[in-house]
Amino acid sequence: MKKDRFSEIEEEIALLAETADKMGLVELSIGKGKKFIKLLLEEKGIEPLEKARWAGDNYQKIFSPLEGMFYRSARPGDPYYVEIGSNITPDLTLALIEAMKVFNEIKSEITGRIVDILPMNGERVQKGDLLFVVEV
Repeated sequence: MKKDRFSEIEEEIALLAETADKMGLVELSIGKGKKFIKLLLEEKGIEPLEKARWAGDNYQKIFSPLEGMFYRSARPGDPYYVEIGSNITPDLTLALIEAMKVFNEIKSEITGRIVDILPMNGERVQKGDLLFVVEV
């Protein structure tokens, strides 16, 4: 009996998750442009990734102030405002969130170094979602 395409994709995703788990990865993102797959793997008894990995006084977190589409640059093809490893200062634009056809700048209120950027470019975020982790 011939497998349908959905079954093949389901098997590929299961294999990716198994491989990521064997490698000790807890997050795996694959894609191009607006099409991507993001696998988040958690073990029972372990806190969610963003809580466990970035615990401590030397990390500050920047959360989304509103719901909308998260963009790392003003236009497609433009350089991103910040990358992992970028040093930031207050009033530096970090990203944009488009809500109701209005682009809202997400600006830094702290000085530090970006150590993680959680949403992918073009991903929908909710109010309160973790956007950036900054080492201060």
